[in-house]
Amino acid sequence: MKINVKKAGKNIIKAYATVAVIANTIALNVSASALPEGMPDNVDTSSYDAIVSIVFWAAGIIIASASMVPGFHAMSEGKANEDKRGFNSGLTAVIVGAVCSIACVAVRYIFF
Repeated sequence: MKINVKKAGKNIIKAYATVAVIANTIALNVSASALPEGMPDNVDTSSYDAIVSIVFWAAGIIIASASMVPGFHAMSEGKANEDKRGFNSGLTAVIVGAVCSIACVAVRYIFF
């Protein structure tokens, strides 16, 4: 099975953009509705915090699976075919996917 790196890269970028737009929209809506000056004192916002946590964890998992699984596949194919470029592209996809998924989860803890 041969992997088209350009097509896979475009699909990964589309997936990142889609997840980023959805997570950003939800986060902005939730954070705007949970502002202390906009909410009465007796309103519990713990359910909103739980939703934000779930969305950011899900986005991190989706980003990781969308980039790391094809990356590991490209690494194994590159190693089996002794193709250094294929192995390096797979390794790059794995590293970028890990960093992006960790950053997605870290954003939740830094800003929310």
